[in-house]
Amino acid sequence: MPQSQNSSALLDLVDLMRRLRSPEGCPWDREQTARSLQPYLLEETYEVLEALDQAHPRAICEELGDLLLQVVFLAQIFAEQELFTIEDVARAITDKLIRRHPHVFAGTPFADMDELNRQWESIKNFEKTQDSRPASGAGAPLHLPALARAGKLLEPLTDDEEKHLPRTLDTILGEFSRQSQQGREERLTAALACLVSLGKRYGIDSEQALRRFLQRQEMPPAVKKIGGDDS
Repeated sequence: MPQSQNSSALLDLVDLMRRLRSPEGCPWDREQTARSLQPYLLEETYEVLEALDQAHPRAICEELGDLLLQVVFLAQIFAEQELFTIEDVARAITDKLIRRHPHVFAGTPFADMDELNRQWESIKNFEKTQDSRPASGAGAPLHLPALARAGKLLEPLTDDEEKHLPRTLDTILGEFSRQSQQGREERLTAALACLVSLGKRYGIDSEQALRRFLQRQEMPPAVKKIGGDDS
C-alpha cells in the first residue's frame, strides 16, 4: 500500500479549516453553521457510496476527502463554541473501538462469529444505558432513508411468517385499486415492510438492493438486465 508523504496531512487539514473560519479567512466558510452544513454532509456521503459502486480508487479517495472535510468543518464549528474539538472526536471513536473489541485488546475469548456478534451487541446495549442523551429514533436515526430505517427497526421474518408470506401479501394487496388513496398507501407500505423483513431474514439490505436496481435501470438498454435473463 502506498504511504502518504506527509504524516501530518490530517493536522494540516484541521489547521486549514481553522484558518478558513478565522476573521482573516473565507466569508462563506465563516457564515456556515452546523445546520447549514447538513445537506452537504448528506450529499458527500452519497457521493462516497457512488464512488464505491464505481470501484474507482481515485474517485473514492477524492470523495472520502470531501466527506472528511465535512467532519473537520463541523468539529471546528463546535470547537469555536468550546463544546468539543476534533481531538475529542478522534479520542471518542478510538475509545469506542477499543471498548467494543475486547477480544482484540483485552484477550476476551469467543467461540465463533455468533458469539462475537452477541458480545458486540451486549457492549452496545450497555453503552446505551450509560448514555445521557435523550433516546432518539429507537436506534435508527430519523434522517436515514425510509428503507434503510425500516431495515433497522423491523424484525426478520420467522419461518412461519415466510411460509405464509405469499398469502399475506395477497391479502394486503387484494382489491388494491378499490381502496381509498389512504388505504392504498397503508397497504403498499405494509407490503413493503413485509419485503424488508424478508430481505433482513436473508441478510439483504433493502436500501442498497433497491439502489443497485435503480442503477441498472439507468444503464443503456443493450447492457441492462432486470430480473434476470430476458429469455
